[in-house]
Amino acid sequence: MLKKLYCILIISSTLNCFASTNLYLFKNQSYLGDNDQLQGAADSIVQNFAQHGITIKQIETYESNMPIEKNSIALFSSVDGVNKWHAIKNKTKSTFGVFLTHQWWNNLFPTFSNNDKFNLIVAPQYSITPLIQESAVKNHVQILGVNGVCSSLQRNDLMKAYESSTINKNQAYTVVLLAGDTQDVDGKWKLFDEKDAIQLAKVIAKHYSQTKQTILVTNGPRTGKIDPKTNQSTNAHKTTDIDSISKIFLAELSKNIPKSKIQFYNFEYGKPSILSAAMGAVLLNKNSSFYVPGESISTASQAISLLPTSSIILYTHHAMLDSHKTYVTQELKLGCAALIDESGNSLIPTQQPNPICSINQCYEAANKIYDLWQKKNL
Repeated sequence: MLKKLYCILIISSTLNCFASTNLYLFKNQSYLGDNDQLQGAADSIVQNFAQHGITIKQIETYESNMPIEKNSIALFSSVDGVNKWHAIKNKTKSTFGVFLTHQWWNNLFPTFSNNDKFNLIVAPQYSITPLIQESAVKNHVQILGVNGVCSSLQRNDLMKAYESSTINKNQAYTVVLLAGDTQDVDGKWKLFDEKDAIQLAKVIAKHYSQTKQTILVTNGPRTGKIDPKTNQSTNAHKTTDIDSISKIFLAELSKNIPKSKIQFYNFEYGKPSILSAAMGAVLLNKNSSFYVPGESISTASQAISLLPTSSIILYTHHAMLDSHKTYVTQELKLGCAALIDESGNSLIPTQQPNPICSINQCYEAANKIYDLWQKKNL
């Protein structure tokens, strides 16, 4: 009781009970987007806590036998994050657990129990259904809804990547990120297939007819990932070979656009991606455009928070889950981005961008984490 009173007195004079704490990041190298969420949140937490006089030590590589310091913060993401949290929770009850996600997983519901409860779940607002909200309130679970997902990427990162890249400078570009295959909560794959690639190429060709801009195309680790015949993973992006879906898109695009106006950068594991530099080209060159696949919530969130609203076009395709469709529709309504629908029609925002479009989701999460962590340790 005396200790709590002492802490309250210190906090009331703008100091804290703890001069430092540890921050554990439980990353999975198979999930680049999820890892970026964790790193973005971690960076913001360090900055936020520093403003309150608290030093944070980041620990990114956790071994199963590593002791967890008392009153530490642990960040989790991806499907296996829940199991990792359960193991940590059994080791130390004082750990402050945060789960960050781009969609709602069914295995998060069991964590609403007192034994496995996360101290905070950060999820896109569109994914928090009335059922989830009702269950959270009933079980006293803290959920923070944000517009999109947290990311570590900053405008300076885009500018530096662009300036150091081989991309020609001082000209407007149409940047296209090819979509990828997605897995739903039941483990079933939905594919960005040949038809999707051809339709997107036709949309880009129409855009080119109006702008005559150079088309800068890149793909990602999930583009052409799954073989439609076997439903098994291919060898895509593990070698210098171009995946089959990217080839189909480029072939269709070349029917209507001179090859000299098409620049393609193939993603390959273990090598730097051109994506940040391409986004930098959009940021620094007026009238440029960025076509972002609707299933890539992480990239869409980065684009919406960092790039001019008028440059962002989200596009729909058959690999999108219902949650992805809800997200892109929401961004259109908020005025954060234009949208290409499933028929290839262009939908333009009917209102000025909502201020929420430019809010940094990581800062929101860090503020909430500090408030809850401080209350927990009083």
